[in-house]
Amino acid sequence: MKRLLIAVLLISLNADGANVISMRGRPSGAAAGYTYPTNGLIGRWPFSGNANDAAGANNGSVSGTALTNGASGTVLTAYWYDGVNDVITLSDADNLSFGNSSADTAFSIAAWIRTEDENVNPIIEKNLEYMFQVRTDGKIQINLIDANTANVEGSYSTATVTRDGSAWNHVVCMYDGRGGSTASAGIVFYVDGVVSAATASDVGSYVAMENSANGPTIGRRQMYSSQYFKGRLDELVIYGRVLTSNEVYQMWTGTKP
Repeated sequence: MKRLLIAVLLISLNADGANVISMRGRPSGAAAGYTYPTNGLIGRWPFSGNANDAAGANNGSVSGTALTNGASGTVLTAYWYDGVNDVITLSDADNLSFGNSSADTAFSIAAWIRTEDENVNPIIEKNLEYMFQVRTDGKIQINLIDANTANVEGSYSTATVTRDGSAWNHVVCMYDGRGGSTASAGIVFYVDGVVSAATASDVGSYVAMENSANGPTIGRRQMYSSQYFKGRLDELVIYGRVLTSNEVYQMWTGTKP
């Protein structure tokens, strides 16, 4: 029997009953057998030669970042950021906002990162809405900001990531969309497939994120323009729902180097 090495797109059902997409043959920089749930998938940026959205129309505009080897080891399937002024910018889109100033909706963000310094390393921010980053102590953090920018519901993990550029880490943050003064209690983090305890960091009287006209930036803080990611970013995905622990585990085990 002849065996052909081909990329095959398989649609199946996972243990949670959700549709999934399995990418084989590494067509997109993901490891062979990487399985993505399609239910609620808003955007996926595999960075396979460009910053296009493989799941929708939210393509990125690249400024300064350079293509490099990805988390799977495949060449030109991740972006390296210099920590000075490199950024990928997305245009504003309603499906990248998860609030309307009076109520929030659920979302999840996941990415492979390989940070190279101990500064703040922004992963993605939609100014005046949400900000996902690595703190100076290596903990991952998300802030939710309402229309009154003095009101913030935030949380950060107890688990930490590597910051000397020696290893990849898979990071996930999820928010259940509950809104209000207990919003931070609805935030959950995973680092390398394991759920992390978290600490709230709330300020003011939060109600809900607004739907601003700001396009998200990957690798740069918008509120603090001097903060840029340094290292490699790969396989950024955004969902309009909370992922299950099984889905997170599959995402990590299916893509780890």
